Amino acid sequence: MNPSVILLDEPTANLDIATRKDITHLLQQLNRHVETVIVATHDMQLVAEWANRVIVMHQGDIIRDGTRESVFGDAGLLEQAGLRAPQILELSRRLGLAPLSYTVDEFAQRWNESGKEAARHGVCS
Repeated sequence: MNPSVILLDEPTANLDIATRKDITHLLQQLNRHVETVIVATHDMQLVAEWANRVIVMHQGDIIRDGTRESVFGDAGLLEQAGLRAPQILELSRRLGLAPLSYTVDEFAQRWNESGKEAARHGVCS
């Protein structure tokens, strides 16, 4: 079987952290072998980590079709759809990291870089 499209409904719902990571890894592998993977989810961290296109629906209507940046960068849209940005994104926003971090790995890298930059300029935190 070599499907060109795979549909997944809430693939990370009610999973522990280790199993969630396994599912995310599987999704990464599927991307290499399947033309399109469509995931219906309320897991905004999964969306932030994995999706390259995000379609937001509210009351049966599509209210946004765009990138993770266009979705998570629009507070009004998030409020309208009843969604919350991932905590790591909010943390990076509040700490003023640029560009914003959508994953823990991105956050750690940017935080490390910002600390090195501050040290080069003699700034202490």
